[in-house]
Amino acid sequence: PHSTENVEKFFLVFRTSMGTAILHAFLLFYVILPRSDAQDLLRQCKDQCGTSMLITNAIDRDLSCDPSCKISSCELGCDSWANTSLTDCTRACNESFTANSTVKVAHCSTGCTFAQDIYVERIKAGLNPPSPPYAPSSAFVSNDSVDLQWEAANSSVITYLVQWRFDNGNSDWRFYQPSEPLQFPSVTVSGLHAYTSYRFRVLWLITSEEFLASPQSEAIQTLPFGEPSSPPTITQITSPTTRSVYIAWTAPQFPNRPLIGYNLMLYNLDDDSALPVYKDVSATQLFFQFSSTVQPNTTYSVTVKAQNSEGMGPAAVANITTLATNPEDDSLYPVLLMGSNHHILKVELNGGNDYWQETEDDVLFQSDNDSISIIAVAFHVRRSQVYYSDTDGTIGRVSMTNASDTAVILTGINQLSGLSVDWLHDRLYYVSGTDVMRCKLDGSRQEMALQSLSQQPGELLVNPYHGFLYWTQAGVGGGLYRVDLAHVGVNATNATQRIADQDHLQAVTISYSSLRLFFPDKQMNVLISTFIDGSDRQDFHADTPSPQLTNVKSLTHIEERFFWTHGDDQIYQEVLNPSTGQYFHNDFFFNFDFFGEPFVGLEMYHPSMQPIPVPPNPPHDFSVLFGDDSAFLSWSEPVQLSTFGKGAWNDWRYELEVQNLDDQESNSTRITDITAFHYTLQGLEKGTQYRFSVRAYSEGGHGPWSKSFTGTMYSNVSTAPSLLLVSSEGVVHSGMDGATLQTVQPNITDAADLVWLDSGMYYVTSGGEVAYWNSSGEVQEVLPLPWVSSAGAIAVDWIGGKLYWASSAEHRIYRSNLNGDSVEQVIGAYVQDLEIDSLSGNVFWTSSHSVQRARLNGQDRVTYWSVENFSGRQLAGITLDTRGEKVYWLVSGLDMLDLYQASSTAEG
Repeated sequence: PHSTENVEKFFLVFRTSMGTAILHAFLLFYVILPRSDAQDLLRQCKDQCGTSMLITNAIDRDLSCDPSCKISSCELGCDSWANTSLTDCTRACNESFTANSTVKVAHCSTGCTFAQDIYVERIKAGLNPPSPPYAPSSAFVSNDSVDLQWEAANSSVITYLVQWRFDNGNSDWRFYQPSEPLQFPSVTVSGLHAYTSYRFRVLWLITSEEFLASPQSEAIQTLPFGEPSSPPTITQITSPTTRSVYIAWTAPQFPNRPLIGYNLMLYNLDDDSALPVYKDVSATQLFFQFSSTVQPNTTYSVTVKAQNSEGMGPAAVANITTLATNPEDDSLYPVLLMGSNHHILKVELNGGNDYWQETEDDVLFQSDNDSISIIAVAFHVRRSQVYYSDTDGTIGRVSMTNASDTAVILTGINQLSGLSVDWLHDRLYYVSGTDVMRCKLDGSRQEMALQSLSQQPGELLVNPYHGFLYWTQAGVGGGLYRVDLAHVGVNATNATQRIADQDHLQAVTISYSSLRLFFPDKQMNVLISTFIDGSDRQDFHADTPSPQLTNVKSLTHIEERFFWTHGDDQIYQEVLNPSTGQYFHNDFFFNFDFFGEPFVGLEMYHPSMQPIPVPPNPPHDFSVLFGDDSAFLSWSEPVQLSTFGKGAWNDWRYELEVQNLDDQESNSTRITDITAFHYTLQGLEKGTQYRFSVRAYSEGGHGPWSKSFTGTMYSNVSTAPSLLLVSSEGVVHSGMDGATLQTVQPNITDAADLVWLDSGMYYVTSGGEVAYWNSSGEVQEVLPLPWVSSAGAIAVDWIGGKLYWASSAEHRIYRSNLNGDSVEQVIGAYVQDLEIDSLSGNVFWTSSHSVQRARLNGQDRVTYWSVENFSGRQLAGITLDTRGEKVYWLVSGLDMLDLYQASSTAEG
């Protein structure tokens, strides 16, 4: 029984010895725990004080507080514990002593820590495990709130805080009303976004520092309401060719209802008279490529808006300037190639936007055997070569610049028909029955590309620019097919796609400037245009009067002005009437009237029909590691556009730009023809600041520059800076650029933390012991420091000659001489990582949720940065730049790692 008289006597003792603050603490203590449990906690806490303080006194040479002083101070911390928080207990310690009695306060705070640890373990031992919160039914969910319930704790001391996060995998936990702990196991979480998935959890608070977290709830989605309240996020905008703009985005974070699509607008910023181009795409499509009306070397603005059934959301906007045309390509006349019986004819064209006309014609090739007919024609612009296949099963080659330079490449090919040239990888593709084969340009290294197709392909078109092989299949149920070049081989047939359902299709061509395919629709008598994946199908110039597209056997173009044949002795071309803006299909006249034989294999010989890719994006993951007088730069190749295949050509070269920022009058240095994803720069000036950037390029042009990296070379010092680390192989020494690794002490493999000083290294083992490795002299010694225990992190004051360490058991920072004796307590703190700035006389440390600083003697404590407990974010490391007076720290979250910076001399 708890008699009132006994309690009053106990109060009187505490009132006279400790004052009102401790009386209040005991009142809370008495209410929360039964007296027997409270007394047992005090007894256990004070027993721990006696044991711990005797050990501390053995190593602590501070004469201002003898063993009795240490034990009584620690016991006072036990008495100050009020089952609330370590902060309140420490505050009671501070109020119990004068301001200069720092040693006594430190020992009192240790007692607080002991009391809290004992209290928390006792509460945890009796608790039922937390269960995840839940919404009892859909009726408890609205468009902006969720009613949650959970199983209550079996202890009246527990209060609750609710946290929420977005159910997208990389969202931090956030508090709902953190200043108002809940007494009961239910809450209405309001202020949520409509049509958004959330997860919830409940923290069972034992003290303000100690808690248990429930498992997270199932995903709970709020009800739909309203139009989108956030814009899409534009992830990529680029001009992959002179006449195209590619844009990609992610869905808005808050669509508020199921999306029905996206509205895009392309606006010409260089020409106010140009009309905007609008495009609606489905909600599942997260990229688009504008090509119609897009002009070279022109700046455009692109807006993207999400739309649901309630309306349109806010716009995301980005600008882009399209690539300029190559003046050398513009100066070359296109040449129309065609097969006719046993001849290959070439017709040089001249014209413009309205029509093309013949300027010169010639017989490029004539077979010696009049009974053999040309089947298909292909070419390689950069090599000035034309290739052909014929009815005798032969593939041959002829030079565009020297008609007498001919060669037979392959013979005896069974059922030979279609032919196409991969001008980027220097390969020939050809059709043999129902198979597609490929080989090098000289006929070597023949291999299967596609095997046993359902029927013999008609037109064959290899597109190494985007990484696909296309072919047509005629007849009912035919169409246009493609396969990624990365998948070609014996089993590639299983990876084929039919991207256009088109009966009786026999001809196809591609525009690399607009990234579109063109093929005729026999039944509708129109020309069809699609993206290279078959999407965005459109009738091209559908209002053409008297179209001539019912039975097209071969099709080509120049600047999307088309030429075709029906397989007879007539060639057609598309002509623009500039006064009406209407297109017509006219006969194309030239001087080969005497042939009078069917035309096959139309091809337009011009560099624009075989372009060299230009990198659409900058290299990424660009980093620089500095050595003594060198810098190691590394990067990853540019990300391809989503419309490109895995087999797309990407044999980029790289160019580095290096700028000396300390000499603004000097020109930047550029280093080209780099084929690897890394480069080492030598001979850099010490103590000099440089800026680096990298870009990819090809013969076709240069891609955008990466984000620049700015850094300063190490100063001119007698000893070059280096890295020291401990691995499973021992202590490893490395240059700052990681280029050289040397194991210097194989016997030390267990180190939780380390610090270097002169010719040696202090390190902490996983068991909390500290040792010193002396690397100088012929005999390298490892010396344990017996007075240091339970260490979690260490640092060295190299000016004052002191070793600092954090005790993980007592939650304190200690310091000693470098040999481990004369131990002093510095400050009470939960410490994960520890750093010393000897120049400014400060000690820095991190807990799991804060960055703090104090003077080397523990005075003038400052909190630099903190994050809420239980937020899902915590400190991951700290380091100092003592010369630059900067402190850096890392913060990890659910799916990220952020680097922070602050002045090391600031007040916080």
